[in-house]
Amino acid sequence: QVEQIGQILPRLLKLIDYTNKLVRQGEQGKIVTDGLTITLAGRTNVGKSTLFNALLAEERAIVTPIPGTTRDTVEEEATISGVLFRIIDTAGLCEPTGQIEEQGVKRTERAISRADLVLLLLDGSSPLTSEDHALLETNWGKPALVVINKSDLPCKIQQTIPGTVKNAYKISAKNGEGIKQLSHGIVNLLLGGHIPSKQTILLLDVWEQDLLLRVNNLLNSAVGALKNAQSPDMVAEQLRSAHKAAGELQGIDLSEDVLNHIFARFCI
Repeated sequence: QVEQIGQILPRLLKLIDYTNKLVRQGEQGKIVTDGLTITLAGRTNVGKSTLFNALLAEERAIVTPIPGTTRDTVEEEATISGVLFRIIDTAGLCEPTGQIEEQGVKRTERAISRADLVLLLLDGSSPLTSEDHALLETNWGKPALVVINKSDLPCKIQQTIPGTVKNAYKISAKNGEGIKQLSHGIVNLLLGGHIPSKQTILLLDVWEQDLLLRVNNLLNSAVGALKNAQSPDMVAEQLRSAHKAAGELQGIDLSEDVLNHIFARFCI
């Protein structure tokens, strides 16, 4: 039995490496086809709409010096360093004083929940406010970057940026200073600096990606069972399940449910 485990384990580990690679390629395929979502957040009048326009390279959002100009979310697609992004401009996060502001804050919170990345904007031309401090201490539950805007004006933020978000970029959304560095920082944070190409990705639908993850998880469970000297029957059951899922992924031994899923994508 020890000899058999010594033969099986390296083969399973090799299969896991291969399925890990396929999972990554599937995730990158989703990025290429669907893009990633960036939500701009911050208190009112810190320059979110100006940054939104700068990232789009067009005047899409209305910009005025009046706080609270943006009352609703505005979203557009843009390509940054060859990657498709959906960028969402939002109303300022604040203590609402009326129904309109309350709705705006709720929509901002929904946009943040959708985001792959939060850009938290600060106004570098004024000292940090209590609202800024509260936002800096927020656990967004996803990657976030601090963006200190208005670098074209004298900086009034003297202290080290506090909070849970450590990466900070100084920009002027108005004149474009620092936008290129910020764009590189976004790609590095979300993609590790690697730009997916059509030659290195897999285009999978949700069902196929789920099956691939199932194969990967079952193989990992089998390896864990082997290393923990669990019963051969348990290992065999996990390997049978992995084999069945792999067969469904390749269109082999299709069950009625699988066929229904495939034909549901066709119009007759």
